[in-house]
Amino acid sequence: MTFDHQEITAALKAWFRPGEVFEVRALEATTKQWNTRPHTEAGYFDLEHLPDLLRSLDTLTAYKGIYVTLNPLTPAVLGRARYVFKHDKLIGAKDEEVLCRRWLPIDCDAKRVSGVPSSEDEHAYALAKARDIRDGFASMGWPDPIFIDSGNGAQLLYRLPDLPPGSDLVKRTLEALQPCSDDHVEIDQTVFNPARIWRLPGTLNRKGDPCPEQLRHHRPSRVLVLPAADVVVPLHTLEASMPRSVEAPKTIETSSFSLTAFIARHFPNAKPMPYNGGTKWVLDVCPFNPDHNDRSAVITQTSEGRIGFVCHHNGCSGKTWHDLRTLLEPPTSLPDVSIDTTAILQRKAPTPPPPPRVVPQKEWEKVTLETLEREVLPGTILERITRLLSQVTTPPLPLAFTLPKALVLIGAALSERTDEEGPASRQGVELARLALNSAGGQVCNMYCLLAAPSGTGKDIGGLEEKMARRNNWFVGSAGSKEGLYDAYMVKPNGILKISELQPYLEPRHWQHEAAQFFTEAFNQGAFNHCQSMRVKNAVPRQSNYCYPNVLANIQPDVFERIARPIDIESGLLGRFLVSHAPHFCGDPGRFNLKETLSTLQSYLDLFTRKCGLLDLPDHYASDLKASLMEDAPSMMFSHIARLCNEYYPRLATVLSVTESAITQGPEVLLTPDVWHRAKLLIHWFYHNAYRLFGRITDDDDRSRRREIVLLRVLRRARKVDCPHGFTRRDISLGGLKGTDAKERKEALDEMLDRGWLTLEGLSYHLTDLAPELDC
Repeated sequence: MTFDHQEITAALKAWFRPGEVFEVRALEATTKQWNTRPHTEAGYFDLEHLPDLLRSLDTLTAYKGIYVTLNPLTPAVLGRARYVFKHDKLIGAKDEEVLCRRWLPIDCDAKRVSGVPSSEDEHAYALAKARDIRDGFASMGWPDPIFIDSGNGAQLLYRLPDLPPGSDLVKRTLEALQPCSDDHVEIDQTVFNPARIWRLPGTLNRKGDPCPEQLRHHRPSRVLVLPAADVVVPLHTLEASMPRSVEAPKTIETSSFSLTAFIARHFPNAKPMPYNGGTKWVLDVCPFNPDHNDRSAVITQTSEGRIGFVCHHNGCSGKTWHDLRTLLEPPTSLPDVSIDTTAILQRKAPTPPPPPRVVPQKEWEKVTLETLEREVLPGTILERITRLLSQVTTPPLPLAFTLPKALVLIGAALSERTDEEGPASRQGVELARLALNSAGGQVCNMYCLLAAPSGTGKDIGGLEEKMARRNNWFVGSAGSKEGLYDAYMVKPNGILKISELQPYLEPRHWQHEAAQFFTEAFNQGAFNHCQSMRVKNAVPRQSNYCYPNVLANIQPDVFERIARPIDIESGLLGRFLVSHAPHFCGDPGRFNLKETLSTLQSYLDLFTRKCGLLDLPDHYASDLKASLMEDAPSMMFSHIARLCNEYYPRLATVLSVTESAITQGPEVLLTPDVWHRAKLLIHWFYHNAYRLFGRITDDDDRSRRREIVLLRVLRRARKVDCPHGFTRRDISLGGLKGTDAKERKEALDEMLDRGWLTLEGLSYHLTDLAPELDC
C-alpha cells in the first residue's frame, strides 16, 4: 500500500506533543503475514517513534480505513503494542485512558447510501458545509481550525485548552451544531467521546467499492488548511457559544426485570465486561441497523443499576435503552415499568452558530489554495514538484510558498534556447526550443513575486537555488543593470533570485535601473546595450536570445510604503505572478537531499524536452479577460492583460504535463481540462495581486500616509473585533505608535464610508467588505 508519509507526519505533529502516546488503528486490514481474512491491526506510538509507525503502515497489504486517537493517552498503554502493530487481540484505547481533551472534532458527513464512497457532488457538499461552519465560528471570534478532507467528507479540528476527559463541552457543541445538518450533509453527533478515533491524513478512505461511472472514488484523507499558529479556543468563548444540556438519567428497571436474561434472549454472544465500576455488553451487530456490524453498539449498567444503550454510528446517535427495549420487547409484552421522569430537565433547542454573512463574490474571489489543491494540481507534475519543495519544513511549507518557486524552475526549463543551427539573423523567439504562436511568439519564462512577512521561511532550504545551480540557470541574487546584461549574455534563461524587491522599486536606489532591464527583457527576447562613448574601452553588450526568470520576495508592509501605481501600469510589478503567502513558522525539515534533487531533476527534464511551435486557439483569452476586467480598477488593466494574454497559455503549458506518459513527450497537449485548470490558476494569481496591489496609493505623500494609517487601524480592528464589536478606545489602546487620535478617527470614518465597518451606538463591527490583511 502507498501512504503519504509526509502528510501523516505533519498531521501527527500538529495533534500531539513530544512524548505523548496515541493509538493508530487499521480496520479490516491484511498484511503479508496475516492475509487470510481482514482484521484489525493497531499499535501505540509517540512522535519520537514515527519511523516505527510508518514502517508498520507499510506492512499493510489492504485496509478499509486507518484511524488515530485524537487525544493523548496515558503512557501505560504502550505495554499493549509498543511502537508496533499487533492484530486481533489488541484492546483499543478506552475513554478512561485519555489524559485530556485537546480537540473539538466536527465531522461533516456526506449523506448517501450506507457503505459506499461519496460522489463528487456529495463530497463537495461536505467541504462546503465545513467551510460554512468554520466561517460561522470565525464571526463569533473563534480561531481557525485544522481543515481536513476526509476523502468522503470534511472535518474541522478546533484546539481546546486541554480540558478534563469528563468535560461535556464537546458533546454540547456538537448538539448545538445539529441544526446545521441539511439534506446533503449530517453533522456527526457520535464523535464526542474522549477516545474517539479519527481518520489519519495521508491514508486512503477505502469505504465501499469505487464506482467511477457514478464518480464515487476512493480518495485520500489530507489536511487542506493547517493554521500557522496553534491558537486555542478560549474557554469563555466556548461557554458563550454553546447552550447547556443536561443528560437524561439512564433508566432503572423494576426489580422483576433481569438485564442478564434480556441479553441472553436477544444477544446470546454478548459477554459481560467490567466498565467504569459497572458492566457493559458489546453487541456484534446493532439491532437498529444490520449494517452497523463493527461492534459499535453497547449496553451498559452502572453500579446503581441504571441501564444505557449507545451505538457509535451517527445514524443511531439518538437511540436509547428505552428504544432498544421497545424494539425487541414491545410494550404489550413488557411488565409494568416505573420510570421517574420528573428529574429530566427540559431545555430549549440548541441554537446553531449564526450562518456566515453572504457577500456576492466574483469568480476569481472564490478560488483559494484549497481550490488549487482540489481542482488544479492533482495529477500534474507541478503538484509533485511543489510537494518536494515543501519538505524543507515541518509541517510542510505551504503551497503559497512552493508554487512560485516551482513555476520559476519550470519556466527556466521551458525557456531554454534551441540547439538547432540556423540563420545568424534569427533572434528572440525564433531561437526558443518551445514557442507559443501568439502575438508574434511567446516563450514560457516566469516572473514570480512572493509577498510574505519576514521570518516566515521564504528562503529556507534553498532547493530552488540548488536546482538552478545544478542546471546552470542561477544568475545570482542582485546586480546592477550592466551586471545583469553580462550575466544574461551567458545564461539567457537564467534565474535571478531576489531576496528583497524593495531596492528595485525605489527610484533613488542604485539597483532601480536594473528594474528597467527586467521590464524590457520579459518579452523582448534580445538586447543590444550600447554604453556611452565616454566610458573607456566601452564594449556593447548584446544577446540575440534573452528570456529571464525571476523569483522575488517582498514584505507586504514594505511594499505598501514604496510601491507606486506606475510600477503596475507600465513597470516591473505588472509582469509578476503574485503569491500572497500566509504567516508560517515551521521547523527545518529532514529529508534526503540527494534523492530529492535527483527526483526534481527528473521532473524538470519532462519540461526541457518540450519543443516546437505551439498554436493557440483564436481569442483564447477573451472570456477570461472580460471577466477579470469587469469592475476592475484601471490600475489593474495592464496586469490583467498580461495574465490573460501571456501567463494563461504559459500556465496551461505547465499544467499539461501530468503523470500520464502521453503528456510527457516533446509535444504540448492542451485539452479543455488543462485550459480550465489554467483559468482557475490565473484567477488565484489575480486574487493575490488584487490583495497586494490594492495597497498602492497615489504618489502624494499625504494620501499615502492616510492609506498606511488606514491599513494599520484595520489590522488592529481585526484583532479586537468580537460579536459585540469594538470601540475607538479599543483601537487607541492597540499601540499604534506614530498616529494620533485625529488620524485614527479619520481612518475609522473612511472605513465606514468604504463599507468595511458598521456603527451601532458606540460599537464598530467589521463587514465582509473589509479586506483580509496580514497581521
